[in-house]
Amino acid sequence: MKCMILLVLLFRRECKSMEDYTAAVFPAAESVKTREKSGLGRLATSMFKIGLIGFGGGSALIPVIEEEVVTEQGLVKDEDYEQAVISACVTPGALPVEIAAGVGRRTYGIRGMLAAAFAIALPGAFLTVLLLSAFSGSRNSSFEIIRYLSVGLGGFICSLLAGYSFKTASDFSAFGRRKFFSALAIMGAVFFLTGLKPLLSLLGLEGIAEHLIKLSTFQVLILSFIVMFTVYVAKTFLRRGGKQNPSSASQRIIKTVSRQEYASILKESLVWIVFAAVCSLPFLFLCRDGIHYILKGLVSSLMSFGGGDAYLSVADGLFVESGMISQDAFYGILVPIANVLPGSILCK
Repeated sequence: MKCMILLVLLFRRECKSMEDYTAAVFPAAESVKTREKSGLGRLATSMFKIGLIGFGGGSALIPVIEEEVVTEQGLVKDEDYEQAVISACVTPGALPVEIAAGVGRRTYGIRGMLAAAFAIALPGAFLTVLLLSAFSGSRNSSFEIIRYLSVGLGGFICSLLAGYSFKTASDFSAFGRRKFFSALAIMGAVFFLTGLKPLLSLLGLEGIAEHLIKLSTFQVLILSFIVMFTVYVAKTFLRRGGKQNPSSASQRIIKTVSRQEYASILKESLVWIVFAAVCSLPFLFLCRDGIHYILKGLVSSLMSFGGGDAYLSVADGLFVESGMISQDAFYGILVPIANVLPGSILCK
C-alpha cells in the first residue's frame, strides 16, 4: 500500500524529469518563508490529535493527516503535503511520523519538525505502555476483547482506505482518460508484484500462488527508480541527438540539490541524532541492556520499508528470534494491543 501510494502520487505530480523527482524528495526550505504561519502550538496540537484518534497507522493515516493539516487547519498546501508523503514513502521508518516531520519542517523549520513528529508519536506509544501495564496481571479474557475490537477497527480502516482510493481516482479523472487508465495500470502492476501472492494464499489458492513472484516494497521502489532514471537518461540522450553522455545526466541530477540544501540536510540530520540521544539517556541509565535494545530498534527502523504490517516481520527477526521477547508475548499480547490503539504500529 505504501509503495502504491508513492507511485500514484509521483504520477499525479507528473514528474516528467528526474529534476522534478529530486525536488519532491528534497523539497526546498524556501517555501517555508512564503507560507502563512499559524503557530507552533497549533501544529503540535493538530498532530497530537491525529496521534490520539488515528487508528490503523501507516497508509490509513495519510487521508486523516491531509484532512487536518490541509483542509481544516490550512497549515500546508496540497502540493507540499504530497511532497511530504513522497519523501516519507521513499525512506524507512514510521510513515505518519515522517509525514508529520515533513509538514512541521515546512511550517516552522526544525522546531516544527521535532514538535510535530514527537506529538504524533506520543499518544500511541504512551497508551501502549499504559495498556500493557494495566493488563500485565490479566488473563486471556481481557485480550480476547482486544482481539474482537481489532477486527472492528480493521473494517473501519478498510473503509477509510477505500474512500481515499476513490478520492484519488476521482482526482485522476480530471487529467483525462489516458492518464486515468495509466494510473490504474500502475496501481494494478504494483498490486500484482506485492500483494497478489499473499492474497491468493489467504484464499487457499496456494497452487496458483506458488507460481507467482512477490517483491518487497523496497524492491519495487528500487525498480521504480531504475525505470524513471532510465527513461530520463534515454529522453535526454535522444533530445541531444545521441551526443549526451549518460553520466552527465546523473551529474545534472546531483547538481539540482544545491550546496545550501546539502547543508540543511546535514544540519537536520544532526538535530535528529542529538534528539534521539537525549531521549535515550534515561533508558540507558534505568535498563542494564538498554543499549542493545536501542541499537536493535534503530536497525529495525532502518529496515522498515513497507509500513507497519511489514515491520512485524522485521521485529520478529530482531526481537523474538533473539529471545528478547517470547513469541507468545509478542503475538499474543503486544501485537493485538498495538492493533487496537491509535498511532503508528512501529512506534507502538
